[in-house]
Amino acid sequence: LSSYEQDLKIGAFSDLINSLNFEIQIVIHTEPIDMRRYLNYLEENFKKIAREDLRTQMRVYINFVKDLVVQNNILQKRFFLIIPHRSGVLTADQVNPFQKMIDVILGRKRVVELKNADKLIEKAAIQLVPKRDSLMKMLSRMGLGSKQLNDKELIQLFYSYYNPINS
Repeated sequence: LSSYEQDLKIGAFSDLINSLNFEIQIVIHTEPIDMRRYLNYLEENFKKIAREDLRTQMRVYINFVKDLVVQNNILQKRFFLIIPHRSGVLTADQVNPFQKMIDVILGRKRVVELKNADKLIEKAAIQLVPKRDSLMKMLSRMGLGSKQLNDKELIQLFYSYYNPINS
């Protein structure tokens, strides 16, 4: 973006932050990108090109991408806005809600269940959904797309934090 466009985006984001009447957490997740699929895609398209001049251009581009990958780590940055929920103090016999997700991933049976879990989730949803919708609307006005992660996407995100790709 030009300097002017950057200033506009920063100003819009500043307005968004200043207009919130609830807390948010901003998480920036950076991870290497596996470029093999993209390179395979380019190679497949290369085979379909009939004109020799286009084949030459495509070969130059493929070599450029390969060199770029060899010389640099290609990173992907994803931004997450988290709306925290404080449901009060958990008693000693209640289990951290994330523990259930971890137990599911590891295939462990839970001995202790979260008391009144359905009521807690329902109460949290009543408080969080309007905040989520408001935040998404504000981001949309800035020209930014957003979506709520589903269970599978959350599990993949947590997994990537605890099992980063070694590069």
